Amino acid sequence: MNVKLLPISFTAYELPTFKESRKGDWYEYGSERPWKNLYPQFLTQLYNESSKHAVIINSKTKFIVGKGFAIEGNITFAEKAMVEAFLRHPNEDDNMTELLSKIVKDKKVYGGFSLGIRFNANEEIVAVDHINFADVRKGVDDDIYYYTDDWKARNPKGNDDFTTLHSFKFDDKIDNSLNYIIYYKEYRPDLNVYPLGDYVSAVPYISADAEIANFTLNSI
Repeated sequence: MNVKLLPISFTAYELPTFKESRKGDWYEYGSERPWKNLYPQFLTQLYNESSKHAVIINSKTKFIVGKGFAIEGNITFAEKAMVEAFLRHPNEDDNMTELLSKIVKDKKVYGGFSLGIRFNANEEIVAVDHINFADVRKGVDDDIYYYTDDWKARNPKGNDDFTTLHSFKFDDKIDNSLNYIIYYKEYRPDLNVYPLGDYVSAVPYISADAEIANFTLNSI
């Protein structure tokens, strides 16, 4: 009887790489299949499929947001009214606490968040919008970003919602013809394009948690 040992190979989790895209002037958010340019969507899937991971993210978000905002200090009645109005409606869909909750959750899931800034004809800020961080790609040119909710498309530039965004400059003159974005990413050494969540080293365990649940369900 001949005994033959069969080697078993394991695929280790590798951090995503960010390369310039051949489809446009942006960097791919992950260059490996099946999540080519879709690494944040992979992180979203982990959040949706691992109950333990989701509970941790939700708990962190709840603790950071707390009870929302309170106005402190000596300000005039008119100033207080303006601040309260902004806290009630920073945009058409959210109050300020709801907006904060969205950007905090993005920060914990993706390692960053993004906001859209809108102005009136007098160059005054009239709205601050939440932009899904997973739908933004860093442009090759400095201070340029691109948005669409479908980066799986063969030609993302052809999407109806494809938008060019410019980094908001706090000390420069505003151009009302441009769309502005505040793009924040968590600092990590040797990472210049996109952020990684602070749990990135635990991604294999999070993925395993979801797969164990699927295995248990199939066994039953």
